Amino acid sequence: MEQNEPSVVMLTKLCISKFEEVITLVGPRHVVVETRLADFNLWADGVGALSKSGSSLDSRLQGRANDLALVKNVLITLADCLNYSKEVAGDEKKFDESIQNLDSTIGNLALMRVAIRRTGRASRNRRANRTFKPDEQPEFRTHLECIVLLRPSEEALFQQTENGACVARLDPFKLSPLQNRLIEANLRRRHNFYVAQIRSKHQKEALADNP
Repeated sequence: MEQNEPSVVMLTKLCISKFEEVITLVGPRHVVVETRLADFNLWADGVGALSKSGSSLDSRLQGRANDLALVKNVLITLADCLNYSKEVAGDEKKFDESIQNLDSTIGNLALMRVAIRRTGRASRNRRANRTFKPDEQPEFRTHLECIVLLRPSEEALFQQTENGACVARLDPFKLSPLQNRLIEANLRRRHNFYVAQIRSKHQKEALADNP
């Protein structure tokens, strides 16, 4: 990001400030604008537009220049719409048109929020998958193999020896390719969950260090 280029945090705060300016100008119709401001605040909270440190939208989109530029452009458009709302606050017809513009722009932000969350989740999963090692969770793998093999149509998983002891008859080689893929998918999902837990812990520590 260039030194003089506004951040998402700055543009989000600018829009909130302009919303508040419009609210003071429209008299009895302030509720209409306050509703749009509430929608905008929900968007900002959902994407972390005002978050600090590594959890901010600016930080999370650092390697996605096009997405970051698109978010900023829509925020700039929203600020322009709010400026127009201020200019036409005394004209009911034009003010109604300005509210429609606000709705459209906030709707675009909502769509972008879904896309950002979806692509962000996919990116995190790809990073987690690069560190996945199928043999790192032997106990969980054995547990999954037992679940897959323990079916009513299968013979017992344990057999009793002549001296009365029980011996496990769990044979991973009985697993079909499909069953093996199912087990590996669960191992991968658990690994990704652990990675997400570690990431969340680091983010909380970063926020605590930068109140």
